[in-house]
Amino acid sequence: MQTGTTTENDLIDPSACIDFNATTVLLGLSIVNKAKQELKEPLSIAKLTMNQWLVLKILYLNRAVTPTNVAKTIDADPTTISRHLDSLETRGLIERKHDIEDRRVIQLQITPEGILVAKQIYKCYSGILQNLESCLTGDQLLIWEKVSEYVGGHMAATATA
Repeated sequence: MQTGTTTENDLIDPSACIDFNATTVLLGLSIVNKAKQELKEPLSIAKLTMNQWLVLKILYLNRAVTPTNVAKTIDADPTTISRHLDSLETRGLIERKHDIEDRRVIQLQITPEGILVAKQIYKCYSGILQNLESCLTGDQLLIWEKVSEYVGGHMAATATA
Protein backbone atom coordinates (compact mmCIF):
# COMPACT_ATOMS: atom_id res chain seq x y z
CA MET A 1 0.00 0.00 0.00
CA GLN A 2 1.42 3.40 -1.00
CA THR A 3 1.86 6.07 1.65
CA GLY A 4 2.52 9.78 1.46
CA THR A 5 0.79 12.48 -0.49
CA THR A 6 -1.81 11.91 -3.15
CA THR A 7 -0.63 12.58 -6.69
CA GLU A 8 -2.61 13.25 -9.85
CA ASN A 9 -2.01 9.63 -10.93
CA ASP A 10 -3.46 8.38 -7.65
CA LEU A 11 -6.68 10.20 -8.45
CA ILE A 12 -6.87 8.59 -11.88
CA ASP A 13 -5.97 5.07 -10.74
CA PRO A 14 -7.39 4.28 -7.28
CA SER A 15 -5.41 1.06 -7.08
CA ALA A 16 -2.25 3.18 -7.00
CA CYS A 17 -3.07 4.47 -3.53
CA ILE A 18 -5.45 1.88 -2.08
CA ASP A 19 -5.50 -1.88 -2.23
CA PHE A 20 -9.12 -2.29 -3.37
CA ASN A 21 -9.77 -5.79 -2.14
CA ALA A 22 -12.98 -7.24 -0.75
CA THR A 23 -12.05 -6.18 2.80
CA THR A 24 -11.60 -2.55 1.75
CA VAL A 25 -14.85 -2.47 -0.17
CA LEU A 26 -16.86 -4.17 2.59
CA LEU A 27 -15.39 -1.92 5.27
CA GLY A 28 -16.16 1.21 3.25
CA LEU A 29 -19.70 0.07 2.48
CA SER A 30 -20.34 -0.86 6.10
CA ILE A 31 -19.23 2.53 7.38
CA VAL A 32 -21.11 4.47 4.71
CA ASN A 33 -24.32 2.46 5.22
CA LYS A 34 -24.16 2.83 9.00
CA ALA A 35 -23.51 6.58 8.68
CA LYS A 36 -26.47 6.92 6.27
CA GLN A 37 -28.70 5.02 8.69
CA GLU A 38 -27.71 7.24 11.61
CA LEU A 39 -28.16 10.42 9.53
CA LYS A 40 -31.79 9.61 8.74
CA GLU A 41 -33.18 11.31 11.85
CA PRO A 42 -31.15 14.56 11.60
CA LEU A 43 -31.98 14.77 7.89
CA SER A 44 -35.66 14.15 8.57
CA ILE A 45 -35.69 16.94 11.16
CA ALA A 46 -34.01 19.28 8.66
CA LYS A 47 -36.43 18.07 5.94
CA LEU A 48 -33.56 17.15 3.60
CA THR A 49 -32.96 14.08 1.51
CA MET A 50 -29.55 12.40 1.57
CA ASN A 51 -28.79 13.76 -1.91
CA GLN A 52 -29.81 17.31 -0.95
CA TRP A 53 -27.53 17.00 2.07
CA LEU A 54 -24.63 15.89 -0.14
CA VAL A 55 -25.09 18.97 -2.33
CA LEU A 56 -25.40 21.27 0.69
CA LYS A 57 -22.33 19.67 2.30
CA ILE A 58 -20.26 20.24 -0.84
CA LEU A 59 -21.22 23.91 -0.84
CA TYR A 60 -20.68 24.21 2.92
CA LEU A 61 -17.18 22.75 2.60
CA ASN A 62 -16.44 24.95 -0.43
CA ARG A 63 -15.74 21.89 -2.60
CA ALA A 64 -17.55 23.38 -5.58
CA VAL A 65 -19.23 26.62 -6.59
CA THR A 66 -20.97 25.77 -9.86
CA PRO A 67 -23.69 23.22 -10.59
CA THR A 68 -21.37 21.44 -13.04
CA ASN A 69 -18.65 21.05 -10.43
CA VAL A 70 -21.14 19.85 -7.81
CA ALA A 71 -22.30 17.20 -10.31
CA LYS A 72 -18.71 16.15 -11.03
CA THR A 73 -17.85 16.02 -7.33
CA ILE A 74 -20.56 13.49 -6.52
CA ASP A 75 -20.56 11.87 -9.96
CA ALA A 76 -24.19 12.74 -10.64
CA ASP A 77 -26.11 13.87 -13.68
CA PRO A 78 -26.32 17.70 -13.90
CA THR A 79 -30.11 17.46 -14.34
CA THR A 80 -30.41 15.62 -11.04
CA ILE A 81 -28.22 18.21 -9.34
CA SER A 82 -30.38 20.96 -10.81
CA ARG A 83 -33.48 19.47 -9.13
CA HIS A 84 -31.67 19.31 -5.78
CA LEU A 85 -30.48 22.90 -6.22
CA ASP A 86 -34.06 23.97 -7.01
CA SER A 87 -35.26 22.44 -3.73
CA LEU A 88 -32.43 23.94 -1.71
CA GLU A 89 -32.96 27.36 -3.30
CA THR A 90 -36.74 27.25 -2.69
CA ARG A 91 -36.01 26.59 1.00
CA GLY A 92 -33.60 29.54 1.12
CA LEU A 93 -30.56 27.37 1.84
CA ILE A 94 -28.63 28.36 -1.28
CA GLU A 95 -28.63 31.11 -3.90
CA ARG A 96 -27.77 30.98 -7.58
CA LYS A 97 -26.03 34.02 -9.03
CA HIS A 98 -24.72 34.76 -12.48
CA ASP A 99 -20.95 35.11 -12.67
CA ILE A 100 -19.94 38.75 -13.13
CA GLU A 101 -17.37 37.95 -15.83
CA ASP A 102 -19.39 35.35 -17.72
CA ARG A 103 -23.17 35.56 -17.30
CA ARG A 104 -23.58 32.03 -18.70
CA VAL A 105 -21.89 30.63 -15.58
CA ILE A 106 -24.03 30.15 -12.48
CA GLN A 107 -22.28 30.52 -9.13
CA LEU A 108 -23.75 28.78 -6.09
CA GLN A 109 -23.66 30.36 -2.68
CA ILE A 110 -24.83 28.91 0.59
CA THR A 111 -27.06 31.30 2.56
CA PRO A 112 -26.74 32.03 6.29
CA GLU A 113 -29.73 29.70 6.87
CA GLY A 114 -28.02 27.06 4.73
CA ILE A 115 -24.84 27.41 6.78
CA LEU A 116 -26.83 26.94 9.99
CA VAL A 117 -28.53 23.77 8.69
CA ALA A 118 -25.26 22.45 7.23
CA LYS A 119 -23.39 23.05 10.51
CA GLN A 120 -26.02 21.18 12.51
CA ILE A 121 -26.05 18.16 10.22
CA TYR A 122 -22.29 18.21 9.69
CA LYS A 123 -21.80 18.13 13.47
CA CYS A 124 -24.02 15.01 13.62
CA TYR A 125 -22.22 13.51 10.63
CA SER A 126 -18.77 14.11 12.15
CA GLY A 127 -19.89 12.60 15.45
CA ILE A 128 -21.28 9.55 13.67
CA LEU A 129 -18.01 9.02 11.78
CA GLN A 130 -15.92 9.47 14.93
CA ASN A 131 -18.10 6.97 16.75
CA LEU A 132 -17.84 4.46 13.89
CA GLU A 133 -14.07 4.98 13.60
CA SER A 134 -13.65 4.29 17.32
CA CYS A 135 -15.05 0.79 16.72
CA LEU A 136 -12.45 -0.10 14.07
CA THR A 137 -9.41 -2.26 14.71
CA GLY A 138 -5.92 -0.94 13.88
CA ASP A 139 -5.83 -2.43 10.37
CA GLN A 140 -9.40 -1.39 9.62
CA LEU A 141 -8.64 2.16 10.75
CA LEU A 142 -5.60 2.35 8.47
CA ILE A 143 -7.68 1.15 5.51
CA TRP A 144 -10.49 3.60 6.35
CA GLU A 145 -8.02 6.51 6.62
CA LYS A 146 -6.61 5.69 3.16
CA VAL A 147 -10.11 5.43 1.68
CA SER A 148 -11.08 8.76 3.29
CA GLU A 149 -7.87 10.38 2.00
CA TYR A 150 -8.53 9.09 -1.50
CA VAL A 151 -12.16 10.22 -1.54
CA GLY A 152 -11.24 13.67 -0.20
CA GLY A 153 -8.54 14.02 -2.86
CA HIS A 154 -10.93 12.89 -5.55
CA MET A 155 -13.58 15.39 -4.43
CA ALA A 156 -11.08 18.25 -4.39
CA ALA A 157 -9.73 17.35 -7.85
CA THR A 158 -13.13 16.94 -9.50
CA ALA A 159 -14.55 20.11 -7.95
CA THR A 160 -11.89 22.23 -9.62
CA ALA A 161 -11.66 20.28 -12.89
